[in-house]
Amino acid sequence: MKQKCGIGLLPVGMNDVLFPLADKQAKVVEKILDVFQDFGYQRVTPTLAEFEQTLFVDNQEDLKEQTFRLIDPISSQLLGIRADMTPQISRIALTRLNEEPRPLRLAYSGDVLRLKGSMLHPNRQILQAGAELIGADSSKCDAEVILLILEALHEVKVDNVSVDLNLPPLLPSIFKEFKIEGNEADNLLSFIGQKDFSNTISYLKKISNNNEKILSVFELLLGAYGEAEDVLNKLDKIEFKGEALAEIKRLKEVCEILKENNPRLKLSIDVLENRGFEYHKGVSFSVYEINKGILLGQGGRYISSVNGLCGEPSTGATLIMENVLSVVSFEKKKEKVLLQSGVNFEKAKEIINSGKQVVFGIDRGNNGEKELIEQAKSLKCDYVYFKSGEIRSVF
Repeated sequence: MKQKCGIGLLPVGMNDVLFPLADKQAKVVEKILDVFQDFGYQRVTPTLAEFEQTLFVDNQEDLKEQTFRLIDPISSQLLGIRADMTPQISRIALTRLNEEPRPLRLAYSGDVLRLKGSMLHPNRQILQAGAELIGADSSKCDAEVILLILEALHEVKVDNVSVDLNLPPLLPSIFKEFKIEGNEADNLLSFIGQKDFSNTISYLKKISNNNEKILSVFELLLGAYGEAEDVLNKLDKIEFKGEALAEIKRLKEVCEILKENNPRLKLSIDVLENRGFEYHKGVSFSVYEINKGILLGQGGRYISSVNGLCGEPSTGATLIMENVLSVVSFEKKKEKVLLQSGVNFEKAKEIINSGKQVVFGIDRGNNGEKELIEQAKSLKCDYVYFKSGEIRSVF
C-alpha cells in the first residue's frame, strides 16, 4: 500500500531555502562568480536536463549511478537531470563554443540533483559554483584555478583554508612501470584507498616475490602525505621514470607557483589519495576550512570529453556552496523601517538610500501610534516612519 505524502513534506535530501539564508546564498554565489568573471571566466548556465547520451561520457560510471532519468514526452528519448555540472561545461565547450579561442575560461552556478546522499552529505539537491579552464595543459593553468578558488573564498571572507594536493595518475603509472596489472592492481588500489598500508606491503611482497626495488618505492610512497615540503623531500628519494616522473615534475611546479603567489597558504600533499578524483588525469586538489575541517571544494586536471568528439586538456574546480555558506558569516542586517500608510514611494527610496530597508504599512482603519508600533513589531521592524516625517524606534 502506497503511503500518501503529507502536505508540505519534501523528499529525503531536498529542502526549501528560506529567508534569511536564501538572501545570503544568492549574495555569496554572486560574489564568487564576480571574482571568476574578473579573472576572465565567462559565465554560462547549462540546461537542467538533457539527453542522457550527451550528459556524460563512458568513463563516468559514478555520475551515471547518481543520475535521475525520465522519458521526454516530446522526443520519447531518455533524459538525465544533471548530477554534476562539469560534464555539461565540457559539452558546451566542445560543441557550442568549439570555435572560441583557447584556452576557454568558463564559470557557472546552479543546482544538481543526485539519486542518493551519503552519511556525511545527505542532501540530494546540491548548489554548485565553479570555474573551468579548457584547452590548455600546464602547471600554470593548474595553479591558476587553485588560486582563483582561494581568491573567491577570500572575497566572501573565508580565509582560514588549506589546500590538499593529490596525484591520481601516479599509481597507475607506477603499476605500469612494474607491470602490476588486473586483479593485482585492483587489490592494491583497494588496500591503498582504505589506507591499509600493512596489507599493502604484505600483498606487494607476495606478488613481487619480495622484490626490494618495488618494496622500497612503495614504502616511501605510502609515507608521502602531509606538509607539502616534507612530502616533496620524500618524493625526491624515489627514482621515478617516464609518466610518473612527468607527474611529479608537474606537482612540484604547481607547488612552487602556489607558494610564490600565496606564501602563507597551508599546503599539504597526499600523492596516493584517489577517492573523488576517479576521472582526473593530473594534479588534483581539495580545499578545506581549517577550524571545522569542512570540505569547501574540489578540482583538478581532466579531459573535457563528449562522446564522438576528441577531448581537450582541462582543469577546473567546483565549490560545494552548502559547505561554503556554513562558514560564511552573515552580513550585518539592515535596519527595517515600517512606513505609515500614505508615505509615498519617493520617500521610501530616500530611506532605502540611507542604508535601511522599508516595509509599507497596511491601513487597517485605525492607524494610531500604538497600532503602528504593534504592526512594526509583528513585522520585525526597528522603526516607524510617520507621515509627519517623524521616525521613532519600536523599542
